[in-house]
Amino acid sequence: MFDTHTLVHNRRKIQKIEISEHGRWRVCGKVDVDTPCGVTASGQDFLWKGRACKVYSRIGGEWKMTMHTGLLEY
Repeated sequence: MFDTHTLVHNRRKIQKIEISEHGRWRVCGKVDVDTPCGVTASGQDFLWKGRACKVYSRIGGEWKMTMHTGLLEY
């Protein structure tokens, strides 16, 4: 059985965006995430907080996400 959660807030802040020297093959974005979802059915706080990094590459004329990290706590 899955716990249900209530979203408290969803705060995200872009910390940095880096573009490769050529500007065609890589964009790297760092985002801080603060999204607590209240308390689980078992009574524990459910926090989704940390920094994520996503890397995009231009493939066939479109930007595609090619890699990302899970949330890292800083």
